[in-house]
Amino acid sequence: MWIFRVDEPRLGVIRIREWRRRAHHTIGLLVMLLGGATLGLIALDQSGNSAAP
Repeated sequence: MWIFRVDEPRLGVIRIREWRRRAHHTIGLLVMLLGGATLGLIALDQSGNSAAP
């Protein structure tokens, strides 16, 4: 039974790069969702008021 594991030195860099890519993708999707919801609410707004006093 092996009690140690050997990782390639570049494997950590690849894992960090992949994590950052996924994080950017997730943040981008959240921003797009927020923008889409905002635009949808603006489009569906039936009130004549442009802003509250």
